[in-house]
Amino acid sequence: MMLLYKQIAQTLQEKIHRGDFLSGEKLPSVREIGREHEVSLTTAQLAYRELEKNATDLCGT
Repeated sequence: MMLLYKQIAQTLQEKIHRGDFLSGEKLPSVREIGREHEVSLTTAQLAYRELEKNATDLCGT
């Protein structure tokens, strides 16, 4: 079973790849993610860190 913050990061990544967010558009805030997924701010922050880590891995930087 995947950790909750990783599931949220994966969902955000899928939305980005689908084009749900326009280029240059800000992603939802940590608070918005927390409310939307009914998780703590810590979990939402971890999701964004995971998303950032995955993006860095993909870019090779």
